[in-house]
Amino acid sequence: MSSFEAVKGPTEIHDFALNYGVEFAKDDPSDSISTSSWAVTRGEVVIDSDRVEGDRAIARVSGGTKFHSLHEIQNTVIAASGQRYVRTILIELYNS
Repeated sequence: MSSFEAVKGPTEIHDFALNYGVEFAKDDPSDSISTSSWAVTRGEVVIDSDRVEGDRAIARVSGGTKFHSLHEIQNTVIAASGQRYVRTILIELYNS
């Protein structure tokens, strides 16, 4: 599992994207995302919507409060080949 860090303000709405193209190129260059699911695993942010664009899994995230500054969202991708990838994004909220 890999993790990444990002920041946003409590009133901001952001798209967060994870690119799986590097893994596909190493494991199976013809692979693609079959399914992608997102979950909030820590904190109060909200995943408003999600989509897949090519090798990228994207989540639109809103919410959170400045009083709870660290949030975490997790993406699970199942590739067409059956391989499973899990990545986490840590989101730090700042006062806007």
